[in-house]
Parts: sequence; C-alpha cells; structure tokens
Amino acid sequence: MTLVIRRLPIDVLGGLEEDLRQLADHPNEDDKREGIDIGASEVLLHFERHHLP
Repeated sequence: MTLVIRRLPIDVLGGLEEDLRQLADHPNEDDKREGIDIGASEVLLHFERHHLP
C-alpha cells in the first residue's frame, strides 16, 4: 500500500488524507495486524513533507 500511494500525485494524496488519518489514528484490529496503520502514518508524513502551503 505504501509504495503505491506514495507514487500518487500530491493533489490525489490530499483527497485521501481523511481516510489515511482514519487508518493511522483509529485502526481496527485487522488494520493493526496488517500494519496498515503504520503504512498510513508513513504516507501522511510523506504528504505533509511535500504539501507546502
């Protein structure tokens, strides 16, 4: 997931930000087991570094 999402344009990532925050901040047990919460957090960091106001 991380590799695919990180290759998306920043404007597309912006559209996914809310969903990524949900996965990072409130993962269910399956998400935790699969490491989805960590991947979402990494993608959000990438987005925040490249999304300059």
